[in-house]
Amino acid sequence: RNAAEAVQTSVDSYSKVNNYVVVEDLIESYSNASVETLNVLSRQLQEGCLTVTIRAEVTPQKNIDQQFVSEELLADPTIPLTVKLWLSKAQYAVGEQVSIYLKANKPFFGRLVYTMNDGTQVQLLPNPYRSENHFQGQVLYTVPDAKDSFLLEVTPPIGVEQLTLYASTHPLGELQTSAVSGMYLINNSQTSSDVRNRTRGIKITGVNPPSAKAAVPQTPTEVAEFAEVSADVVITQ
Repeated sequence: RNAAEAVQTSVDSYSKVNNYVVVEDLIESYSNASVETLNVLSRQLQEGCLTVTIRAEVTPQKNIDQQFVSEELLADPTIPLTVKLWLSKAQYAVGEQVSIYLKANKPFFGRLVYTMNDGTQVQLLPNPYRSENHFQGQVLYTVPDAKDSFLLEVTPPIGVEQLTLYASTHPLGELQTSAVSGMYLINNSQTSSDVRNRTRGIKITGVNPPSAKAAVPQTPTEVAEFAEVSADVVITQ
């Protein structure tokens, strides 16, 4: 619960945004955040003091709609990781090329996953042509950009498919993928939930707990911030 309260305090202190409603939504989301213990990493009993290390996830009550993610929010690195994802067009015809735009309020590692109508998931980034997936904060990125040696072209079938950006302030966990035709196909056994959970996998290094007699203030635990946003890809004839 302390984790949720710490984030709420950070958001609450943010007062530079003109859109007051968005700020209120952020504060409300984190003040009512849920904290889920994902797994217990270790238990150590030393001199009558039990230290338990857990991996937990703090989830805001709701996500801020992408249309309200303003430039002011994207310019402040003191609030939780906030990312924006959008496309070059509202809809595409078969054969057209797609440009993806990304921007965040702080440096992040990103994974772009495309979900087709039949449920097939393709990792667009990183891919065999571009392994780099670290982005600076407050910078607008285009995928692919002029330096990339690949293009994103729309293919059948027509309909509405989905593009998802998984972002984290820490390196992302590994997925089970297969290289097919210049892209990474995510193994069918992994659902969207699996992709989300594996993406959030981070390495945690344990430290020896202080003794009960000689306890001193410890450095605050480093928190990995995550964000997940999606955009519909509308494909027409």
